[in-house]
Amino acid sequence: MNTAAAHEPRTIVLLHGFPQSSLCWNDVQRSLRAAGHHTVAPDLRGYTPHDRPAEQEAYRSEAIADCLISTLEHLGTPVDLVGHDWGGGVAWHIALRRPDLLRSLTAVSTPHPAAYTRALREDPEQRRKSEYIKFFTSADATDQLLADNAAGLRAVFSHSRMSAELISSYVGPLSTPAALNAALAWYHAVDGAGSQPPGRCIVPTCYLWGDSDEAFSHAAAEGTAALVEGPYTFRVLRGGSHWLPDENPDEVASAVLELIASTTARPSGGE
Repeated sequence: MNTAAAHEPRTIVLLHGFPQSSLCWNDVQRSLRAAGHHTVAPDLRGYTPHDRPAEQEAYRSEAIADCLISTLEHLGTPVDLVGHDWGGGVAWHIALRRPDLLRSLTAVSTPHPAAYTRALREDPEQRRKSEYIKFFTSADATDQLLADNAAGLRAVFSHSRMSAELISSYVGPLSTPAALNAALAWYHAVDGAGSQPPGRCIVPTCYLWGDSDEAFSHAAAEGTAALVEGPYTFRVLRGGSHWLPDENPDEVASAVLELIASTTARPSGGE
């Protein structure tokens, strides 16, 4: 896993999903830093009291991608982008809209947005796996999830192998109505958004998916390949769940490092 250490240090940006935080990348970051790279793992919109807009549109993937694009522009050099769950969705948006800002993309669990949309339309397995979204967007979702010491929110991790202590580290910061409402706003913002980033991904990409993922089906995962024109690797973790950064951090770090090692610096401007 140290094959990338011989390459120049890279800046790796890691984006988390729901209902987690930047903490999900702790073990992955240790491996990436040990290989000589610099990592940045922000808490995304809604997951910090300092960034909780009232407007629902502010939680659309496009809007969050816009904010991150501005941040990446200020770095002045292309980065290696990693995203899981909702963070993976935002990472795909950035890669599709501004490939010049990236050297590579590692999508963890989350398929290409168009592959997911097609699977949701055509694949019964994906429709079944996405049933939870109806509950998350219901009027009383926050009350139900936070009732009885946030038992409902803890149940989101029921298929994981995480310790109770680790689950509490995610649930605790979201255990107020204001915090959970902001995190759930990502789901509400999908309604009426309608737009998807155009075209196929030209950024060198690795898609890492567990074949026991509770949220994304085989059809969505396998459909991603047709939507990537750049160098592409699809890595399947047999028995892997949705929570790969927490449960399989070595495999996630290895995928990132192997992709980095296979790519060279891409000049600013993209093409």
